[in-house]
Amino acid sequence: TNVKSPWQRVFEKKGIWDSKGKHLLEKYLNFEYDYETFCKKDVEAWSKSGVDREFIEYSLDSIPLNRNTVNVLKQLSKKKIKCIIISTGFYYTAKKIAFEAGLEYDEGLNNLSSDTLSVFANDVYVNENSLCLRIDVSGDNGEKNSKGSILKKCLNKLKLSPIRCLSIGDSAISDKELFDLTGDYVFVDSEDDLLNIFK
Repeated sequence: TNVKSPWQRVFEKKGIWDSKGKHLLEKYLNFEYDYETFCKKDVEAWSKSGVDREFIEYSLDSIPLNRNTVNVLKQLSKKKIKCIIISTGFYYTAKKIAFEAGLEYDEGLNNLSSDTLSVFANDVYVNENSLCLRIDVSGDNGEKNSKGSILKKCLNKLKLSPIRCLSIGDSAISDKELFDLTGDYVFVDSEDDLLNIFK
């Protein structure tokens, strides 16, 4: 997407980024919280401010996709190239991307077909009228569910060498494990950087 943090977008849409969200991020960046605690604090702040699941989806829907994303996924699928999203964002957004690209949607790596977009991400859902957190992807490098750890499991299941893989990311920090693991990578700083995968 064109927004690096969907979590921040929810705070901004509710008008509580400066008063709450920014301070939680600073604590995380200063290593006062691990990633899961950081996310729990976010969800607690949302709940106290009246954020519900519908508002989260409304906030995520306001985030524009990179204009090249859907076309790139369609082209890769046509070339029989398997695509996997490993994101600290939300399953909700990835599901929308799969739908727009005309691909089947798969949480985890259950379907190895190039016609299926496999996704590892996070979620906030409602249970007994309370917001609950599901963290499948950690933003902390080295964790058992970090991006790099998940990629290694995927490569093992696909029986692929890392050198035959390309990673794409927009963060030199949270995507570092992916960049270090794969044979090549594309850093996306502006929308058209995504097209560099075809070079």
